[in-house]
Amino acid sequence: MKFLQTSDWHLGKLFFEHSLYEDQKDILSRIELELYQESKTDKPYDALLIPGDIYDRGIPPSEATSLFGRFLTNVHTHLPQLHIFILSGNHDNAERLSFVKELLASHNIHLCTDCQDISKPVIVGDVAVYQIPYLHAGDLSHNGCPLRTQQDLYAEAFAMLTRYHKEKYPDLQSLVCAHLFAAGALKSDSERLTVGTVEQVDASLFSDVSYVALGHLHRYQKASHNAYYSGSPLCYSFDERQTAKCMLRGVLDNGSLSVEQVLLQPLHDCVELEDSFKNLQESAVYDQYADCYVSIVCTDTIPVMDPVPLLRKRFHRLLSFKYKSLGGKTTLSLSKRRNLLSDTSSNSFLSIFDNYIADIHDSDQLETSPLLQKERDLFVSYLEKFSTETKE
Repeated sequence: MKFLQTSDWHLGKLFFEHSLYEDQKDILSRIELELYQESKTDKPYDALLIPGDIYDRGIPPSEATSLFGRFLTNVHTHLPQLHIFILSGNHDNAERLSFVKELLASHNIHLCTDCQDISKPVIVGDVAVYQIPYLHAGDLSHNGCPLRTQQDLYAEAFAMLTRYHKEKYPDLQSLVCAHLFAAGALKSDSERLTVGTVEQVDASLFSDVSYVALGHLHRYQKASHNAYYSGSPLCYSFDERQTAKCMLRGVLDNGSLSVEQVLLQPLHDCVELEDSFKNLQESAVYDQYADCYVSIVCTDTIPVMDPVPLLRKRFHRLLSFKYKSLGGKTTLSLSKRRNLLSDTSSNSFLSIFDNYIADIHDSDQLETSPLLQKERDLFVSYLEKFSTETKE
């Protein structure tokens, strides 16, 4: 069995409030192209595996559902014999995703959104393909007791399908699509994870399976000797830019497993730039990033007035801007700042002014800048006038 694995599409996602519709449309066309090109060889794909997070939220925008619908229609029209396996992830609404799944199954499109079909495989060649959607507390029970933790839930799910497989299909290889967080795997900023390790699942659960196609984490990585994350096809946070985006081309053949990356080139790269404002505006080094999604860390210690509109003239897709560290010598704690703000005396107002200047300017600016000193003198005279008028 030859398969193509891709997951965590997150259709409808906004990246720093920027729509990724065109990027996602482009990347789905690249997935289609890979399937079509291999169909012309003597070893076409037998299956496409999409283990979860089709959409970015439970109620996706209409353009996201239309994009997914067109993808399935195009692929099935050109490759009707290809089996497509889709399961619900933690971002998907399982009930909505399961719409007309019985009809789709008759066309080799297999949707798994609940626990009813965990032990019911689809046979593709000499491989039995099982699917486990993202499991919630109470989805499965053991000896009549509802299971709560991810470890317990997936342990029960893998035990169920393993027992069934050994009983019904002992001569076939087994492939499992699952949406989970394998212990030891690396997450990125765009994944929503609960605090601690409550969502982590021990990879030893995969030991009795020929291959596990994993979804949930956005970096390509090997979770165990027989389990891989393809990662998301696009960068959904800037920390993901350090890892190349890909799909996985796998082959299960008479007990042997081979997996290789199929690299994906996005419509727009993601880059994080760190430099002074002047260099970012003028240096020719940055010409190449004009059409990228850009996050900027400015090294200036004095803030620039309205920096984002100015930089967007050069970086058309600038999504994030922040300072590495602004100059300043104030070391006031949060509690002392609160006390200053609640004090209505003239001395407190002057302290607030001095600390504000120290916060946003270089440490010695107040002492060395005639303009700042003049502003401070004006502020002092205003305070004196205000204090006199208040007394009167």
